[in-house]
Amino acid sequence: MQFPIKNKSFVFLPYFVALIVVSLIFMNSISNFSGKKYIPPPVYSDEHQYLAMSVNIFEYKIISHDDPRYGKDKVAPAWYREPLYPILLSLSFNFIKWDKFNYKECIYSNYDSKCNNLYKTAYTFNLLIYFLIFFSSLIILHKKIIASFFLIFIFCVIDPANTISNFAPELLSSLILIIFSYTLYLSMIKKKNNILFLILSGFSFAALIYIKNIFYYLSLLLILISFFLLLANFINIHFARKLKFHFNLKIIARIMIISLLAIILVLPYQIRNLFNFGETSLTKRGPEVLTLRNEFLNFSYEELNDGFIWYLNNFFNFKDEYIKNKIIDTDFKFYEQNDSSFYRAYNRSYGYIISRINNSYNKNFKSVEDIAIKGETDLLTKFNIETYLRNIPKQIYISLVIFFRGINNHSYLYDNYSLSNFISDTLWYFIIFNLIFTFFLSIIKKNLFFFITGLPSIFFIFAMSSLTQFEPRFSYTIIHFCVISSILYLYDKKN
Repeated sequence: MQFPIKNKSFVFLPYFVALIVVSLIFMNSISNFSGKKYIPPPVYSDEHQYLAMSVNIFEYKIISHDDPRYGKDKVAPAWYREPLYPILLSLSFNFIKWDKFNYKECIYSNYDSKCNNLYKTAYTFNLLIYFLIFFSSLIILHKKIIASFFLIFIFCVIDPANTISNFAPELLSSLILIIFSYTLYLSMIKKKNNILFLILSGFSFAALIYIKNIFYYLSLLLILISFFLLLANFINIHFARKLKFHFNLKIIARIMIISLLAIILVLPYQIRNLFNFGETSLTKRGPEVLTLRNEFLNFSYEELNDGFIWYLNNFFNFKDEYIKNKIIDTDFKFYEQNDSSFYRAYNRSYGYIISRINNSYNKNFKSVEDIAIKGETDLLTKFNIETYLRNIPKQIYISLVIFFRGINNHSYLYDNYSLSNFISDTLWYFIIFNLIFTFFLSIIKKNLFFFITGLPSIFFIFAMSSLTQFEPRFSYTIIHFCVISSILYLYDKKN
């Protein structure tokens, strides 16, 4: 139920409230960057690498995560991480006065108060993205006043400080996912400005690929499915004339056009990688990620069962004793500080994949990097794929554990679980399972809106669970879309 809108300017009230909320978050958090309060990302962490890339792009116009202190002649092009987030972040550095200190030192300095401007700028950039997420979400809920205020409330509850202070691409990918999901739907239904929405959808799809490489496989999958459906329809019309198809050919054709446009827009970066590295993939992390994923094959089913408990959020500290006991168990493979853990073992000679490659091919590889240095990455990729396909039943079960890992953000929170954590975790469970439920219900009820808009997020969940280790922070990519989808679903049921 909505308030009757007598004054049309009232519909802009949620936007004003959102601006106030973001401003309050900014004023409350920016003080953390003064003095010794702020602790920068650890050197060689993911966040650190994105910051290093952004400084190299700003200073040398080179996509690289090498140490910026090396100088332009020694900073080499790289393709380890997706480039769009650091490229956009580097643009924000134009608003800083750099003449007072050597900002390149900041990336590899544990902490220097002179570096505050760098971290403040990166934080402000993330905050701008956060506001755009608010703004784009409220546009989707335009004139739904109660729903809009409910969305603002949920966005504030689901731990905004953690997402904004994370110098990684998840917040940007969340914004682009929202834009892509809804321009994709609008391109399916709009009769006027149809071409405009097709182009917007294609560009936002490409942007999503430039942030999260895994969406490239979605574009290929959509093209493949669209091609076979169009081919089946062609055969039916010209030869069989008996089959009855219940899908809309215009929609399928538009999906194919959008996916092709995205691939064309990604092609220049693939050519860049082919020229520099002899590879067309967007990042070189694929073989390493699959090696990490296959490390879970080293777990017995009994050990995998333990993963459901380990990754469950520590609601009101009920797992404190369990966590304490597992941390001191050196053979416990889920605790990432153990040498036997999947996170350490996968990149060592005794890891599941590397040890088997060494035994099968009489090699002596010590790590994934060692394999790359010796030019055997193709062997690593081939062996990983073969190993994965030979263990499909177990991989399905591993995917359930990994999915559980990805949707729980407070599984390691020891002796410090609060009521606010409980509220945010409970909301997160509701919105993600509501998304999954709504998507499959849309297939049964032929609801185009929830099917089309939910498809990218469902693919992301499936791909992350089945092909990667699904870091909990990766779920930030879909969290805001899940909120929008859940609110629209509840609103749709009410009305």
